[in-house]
Amino acid sequence: VYTDHKKMLERDDIDAVLVLTPVASHPPFLMDALYAGKHVYTEKPLGLARQEADAICELADAQGKLALSAPLL
Repeated sequence: VYTDHKKMLERDDIDAVLVLTPVASHPPFLMDALYAGKHVYTEKPLGLARQEADAICELADAQGKLALSAPLL
């Protein structure tokens, strides 16, 4: 259990992160994980605004990591 997600992201044995927080908090968690070199997945939109999603996708591409999101149904 972690109270600071950045401590968890320091672990070398974690390759991917699943973000299951309220949508408004997705971008900072996803970006932190990507900066830490992790693949990311969320079950909701990447962010509330297109610009947030674009920034996440651009960072994932720059880091050579996957940024995935389940579609809204």
